[in-house]
Amino acid sequence: MSAIIVDKEAKKEKIIKAAIQVFARKGFARTTISDVAMEANIGKGTVYEYFSTKEELIHEGFSYFVRALGFDFSVVLASSQAADKKLAGIFRLLVKMIQSDDQGFIELIFDVWAEGMKSSASKKPILNELKNFYKEYGKLLEEILKDGIRDKSFRPDIKPRLVSSVLIGMMDGVMIQWLLDKKNFNMEGAVEAMIVTILKGIRRE
Repeated sequence: MSAIIVDKEAKKEKIIKAAIQVFARKGFARTTISDVAMEANIGKGTVYEYFSTKEELIHEGFSYFVRALGFDFSVVLASSQAADKKLAGIFRLLVKMIQSDDQGFIELIFDVWAEGMKSSASKKPILNELKNFYKEYGKLLEEILKDGIRDKSFRPDIKPRLVSSVLIGMMDGVMIQWLLDKKNFNMEGAVEAMIVTILKGIRRE
């Protein structure tokens, strides 16, 4: 029985990974379930055994991505480092994850964002996935900022929610520039400059 369960979970993950790759390559709107089946080298009917719509696939794709992020971030968050080191560590981990993204998930995030902003009823769930993702991302940064206020690493007058929003916006801007020119854009250097700039503004003197 357990072998069957493992096999089903492995096949489901295979479909999710295939969907992420084909969504990133063709775009969410132009991808069909048949495309996903072909990418996974399985029958179309097999995909439907696990997912009835593309929206379900994108939902699972986001969950898969967030689980991967959470696993890596937990190492930083559980450390005994001061909050400023944790904050820098989060963004350095993001750089490593983005650069090692061989499934095209970063491209997919921006494609889904563009699709969701078109605001048709059928695409609302996609936009909601992104909103939930950014909400959790913001909470994580907010908690680190609050920790920094408590351990006196950061100024007591900063507003954690607003600062976390600024940080997310800065990181998204760096990612967009990297996506536009992966060969020449120095993402590591840009993120290090971002870290120095933000910490200079929020550190307690």
